[in-house]
Amino acid sequence: MWTPLVLMCSMYVITDCKTYGGPVFKEEAACFAGIKNVGLPYLVQEFPSHKVIDIKCVYWDVEDKVGI
Repeated sequence: MWTPLVLMCSMYVITDCKTYGGPVFKEEAACFAGIKNVGLPYLVQEFPSHKVIDIKCVYWDVEDKVGI
């Protein structure tokens, strides 16, 4: 399964950085599409004083652990 992560930092306080993530996707392409089409627009609107530093999708190899 894939989880999107977005790193955002304040444009005013250099040490004010946060990560945002979720939901879980079955495919990497769907994960990146979710970030670009839903996650980023929401985060940019919700946190206008923060800048997107990086985005990534993390693969979690848990198939045999949770039965996905």
